[in-house]
Amino acid sequence: MRGSLYTQELIDDYLKKGYWDLTKRADVIDQNGREVPDKEAIVDSKARLTWSEVSQRSDRLALGLLALGYKKDDVLLVQLPNWVELYLLLVACEKLGIILATAQPTFRHAELGPVLKHVEARAIVIPYEFRNFNYFEMAKEMQKEVPALKDIIIVGDKIPKGAISFEEVGKGDVEGKFPPDYLREIRPDPFEVVKIATTSGSTGIPKCIEFAIANRMASGRTMAKWWKMGPDDVVGVFYNIIGGGATIISPFASPIVRAKVVLVDRFDPQLACELIEKEKITIAAIVPALMARLLDYPDLDKYDFSSLRLIHNSTSLLPYELGIRAEKALGARYVQTYGTMDAGSPIATFSINDPPEVRVGTVGRPYYEG
Repeated sequence: MRGSLYTQELIDDYLKKGYWDLTKRADVIDQNGREVPDKEAIVDSKARLTWSEVSQRSDRLALGLLALGYKKDDVLLVQLPNWVELYLLLVACEKLGIILATAQPTFRHAELGPVLKHVEARAIVIPYEFRNFNYFEMAKEMQKEVPALKDIIIVGDKIPKGAISFEEVGKGDVEGKFPPDYLREIRPDPFEVVKIATTSGSTGIPKCIEFAIANRMASGRTMAKWWKMGPDDVVGVFYNIIGGGATIISPFASPIVRAKVVLVDRFDPQLACELIEKEKITIAAIVPALMARLLDYPDLDKYDFSSLRLIHNSTSLLPYELGIRAEKALGARYVQTYGTMDAGSPIATFSINDPPEVRVGTVGRPYYEG
């Protein structure tokens, strides 16, 4: 039993000061499913899910994992692109108390092997193949090296022998196998470990950092408040939601205010322009290298960016000149999130009302300030 990530003294202090509360992300999503069931919540290149579908499908996924023999504090590792299945797994594991370890889709044998061994993952959730790389073959090789790795769960239509279909987990009468409200009764508290994030491993093999819900929810509330987010916002996420500020704005800030999230599994300037125009994206979460590619796209002026009001930067330093250029070209304000994975949560950000020299030229002020 891993239990709480924090000391009781720290928990009591942060609750008293109002930094944290007892709200859980899964509770927020279930509430959205009841109160705005037909409002779109998550969109990717293959699917569009409402809040009721996110709530119900994450419930069934959690119960399906229970039916397969998984239990609280077991570790699953996920290595998926920006797909709705990744989002559903984040929520389902939180509902069940399974610890979800996340790995970038770019990780290969050298990075993935040490992580799987260290966290003692019982299962890995992957695509069979994505962008000309066969994840299943890599996972089969990893099974030989990681004794704890029991199951390979595949997202997609191609399910090879020896793998489990993600779509089949939770199918059938899974609700009938457990008492009513079972998931609500076993749901972990917001201070328990529910996620293990992995760093890029730029100075060696990836490091693993344990996360709880409380501090991420607090960051999501601050982000939503300072950026004046609301239910009419549409957040376009152009890099993976397991890294950087995307880990806050998409799975936390957005459900808090009931904003829609559009997930992009590969970046292409033309596709980005088309999505912003078609989905009427109001907030674009994007890293500097991708923004530079977008601004250099020769047909940029052919698209309608009138819906865009904010550009969210994280993961690397935003060059001042690039930020000012983007604001002029796209007619939106740049805001940044500064932090490190090792800190477990973002450290600093801005208000939407801050002047350009603050929003673009600094990393902001502490999240818990004001």
